[in-house]
Amino acid sequence: MALAGCAPGDGSNVDESSDEAELAATSELSAKADGMTLWIDPVAYPTTRFDQPAFRLEARASKNLENVFSFSSDDEYGEALMTSARKFDIWLDAGQMEHLLAGYRLLVDVDASVGSIRQYYASIKLAPKIVRGHGSSKLTLHKTVTPFVFGDELRFRNAVAVAPGYALTSAATDDGASALLLGSPGASVDVDWSGASLVAVGEDASNELAFAATNGVKNVSRSAGVDIAVSSFLLTTDSQPLEHWPDPTCKAATLSCLEGLPQGQLDRSSCGAAPDVWSCLYLLPATPAVDASTFATDLSDHLVVWYADHGADVAASGGNSLADAQAAVHASNVSVVTDAEEDPYAHDLSKFIVLRHPDVVWPGSDIAWFGAYDRATGQLESVYDFN
Repeated sequence: MALAGCAPGDGSNVDESSDEAELAATSELSAKADGMTLWIDPVAYPTTRFDQPAFRLEARASKNLENVFSFSSDDEYGEALMTSARKFDIWLDAGQMEHLLAGYRLLVDVDASVGSIRQYYASIKLAPKIVRGHGSSKLTLHKTVTPFVFGDELRFRNAVAVAPGYALTSAATDDGASALLLGSPGASVDVDWSGASLVAVGEDASNELAFAATNGVKNVSRSAGVDIAVSSFLLTTDSQPLEHWPDPTCKAATLSCLEGLPQGQLDRSSCGAAPDVWSCLYLLPATPAVDASTFATDLSDHLVVWYADHGADVAASGGNSLADAQAAVHASNVSVVTDAEEDPYAHDLSKFIVLRHPDVVWPGSDIAWFGAYDRATGQLESVYDFN
């Protein structure tokens, strides 16, 4: 599948594919520039390297090559290795893959050994895609996964359509990493994953995303895998690739959007793509170090005291043990309270940051756990539950 366009009339001798194109399933994707065509497989292959999980991108060229080198921004990134005169692989480890899935470019210096033009630069963007779904038709898993910034961390959001009358009760990986659920029964529910969770599923076919829902009588489930797909593939002869494809910088509109978010709102998805938002965070006023991880730790500690008073009653009613309740606490399940009416103690949200976590004692119940923090100092005021 060739994704090629007309070269701009600025003397740059550039012939590019369409950035952010919707790349259909095919055996190979291609991009062209003067005298050169590159092909790349549309999915990064999960494998191992040096006894560690890794991903491999396979590519080939229309003429003989002398050298290949992969980088991101101005640093070496991954490792590009020639496998024959016209073929090369790009190797990435799990941490590198998670960074690229945020929306950053992987650049490859491709040097030809023949022709009037010898140096080319390829740009590759990667995205997680939910695939191979199986299970109940009461759940529809949207393939697209969108990275965004939550507080100062990266999250990945996809939508799950739930049949009328059903409520999505959980989303987790087979190896135990849970997701945050946002939405209501019978609607499209947003599911937020960590990058590490998606990469872990992408690198291991036996590890899947598992979704569960109920209508109060019948429980249903659906599972799926994750592919790391090429979402953008470009080629240029421009000798300054970092000027041709500049790194994200803070735009005035993005900064204005971030500054206009309600106090305490950690979800920054409405302000743009993750790399664009990230480039503006350092310009925002400093805030206390209160985030999802902070509340997850405080909630886990609070449960020790709470179980000392209520553990016997919990055991008698079939609830989780203290250890199981603590294991069910995940930062990815924490959300910020932006409406004081949603806080049973009605804290003044201009003075307090209030965070919420679904119940971990009787999972799936209507109970929620809250943590209130002084907005000025970050000091924990209290942890409390409410049904």
